[in-house]
Amino acid sequence: MKFSSYLRDKLVEIIIFLSFGLIFSAILFALESDPVALIAFAVLFIASGTSLILYGFFRRRNFYQKTAKILTELDKKYLLSELIDEPTFLEGKFFYDAIWQTNKSMREHVAASKRQMRDFRDYIELWVHEVKTPLSGLSLSAKTEHAYISEIENYIEQALFYSKITTAEKDYIIKPINLEKIVNEVIKNNKNALIENKIKIELESLDRKVHSDSKWLSFIVNQIILNAIKYRKKSPRISIAAKTEQGRTTLTITDNGIGIKKSELRHVFKKGFTGTNGRTQKSSTGMGLFIAKQLAEDLGHKISIHSTENHSTTLTLTFPQTDFFKTL
Repeated sequence: MKFSSYLRDKLVEIIIFLSFGLIFSAILFALESDPVALIAFAVLFIASGTSLILYGFFRRRNFYQKTAKILTELDKKYLLSELIDEPTFLEGKFFYDAIWQTNKSMREHVAASKRQMRDFRDYIELWVHEVKTPLSGLSLSAKTEHAYISEIENYIEQALFYSKITTAEKDYIIKPINLEKIVNEVIKNNKNALIENKIKIELESLDRKVHSDSKWLSFIVNQIILNAIKYRKKSPRISIAAKTEQGRTTLTITDNGIGIKKSELRHVFKKGFTGTNGRTQKSSTGMGLFIAKQLAEDLGHKISIHSTENHSTTLTLTFPQTDFFKTL
């Protein structure tokens, strides 16, 4: 706060103060008071006024400067009311109380929203688990409709994992897992679709340990495999390989399908993006890779894509050094 700005703000009070001083001086002069007394009164009057102005300025400046400094350095601005000291001047107290009441209301609103989100997520998870039971029974009794049932199961899984990434409470468990085991489980779960579409699977060097969550990683790999099945060409093939370099392990999944346009590659991980290929598949939601990327980032993994239209698509999962997870 600048002193000139403070003076401008107090201009009316200063004019009133000086006016009363002049009136009182005129009265003393009319009463033929001692000139020395008049001078003494003028000096004391000006000194007292100046002292009051300076006292008010420095008291407010210290509070506002400290508040501004805390606000600038604070990442979570809403915590300001918890860190500033209560001021000693009246307008500062009003300012302090207003901020505190506003933040209190905001915290209550956020807490209520979090409770609603948590309740919604709990319901989604319960619904998913409940609907899986009759769906499994239906899958066993309706072999000819297995492809449709598998698609329904995939969308149910997407709903379940999407509910997880939209909440702050993450239920993943990071531990050493074997990539070969994860990949084999995903292939087994999709064996009917792979057999029906005569898709050849090539596996290479998958017997490697990485730090991840088995359930979440299985979902990510499953989404990639499902896309490879959905966007296949003649003589379809999916190659899955892993390698370890400089302490990092990468899992690459490559198909020889229809590929993705170069102009669309940067959008494939966006929520709801289906692209040219997705529009040819009426069942495409554009959520699979979006959820997969969010899960990968939550786990500390990196997921990237490379594709050549009408030729192939490769998705790569990179697992960082295990020291990171040990520290975590």
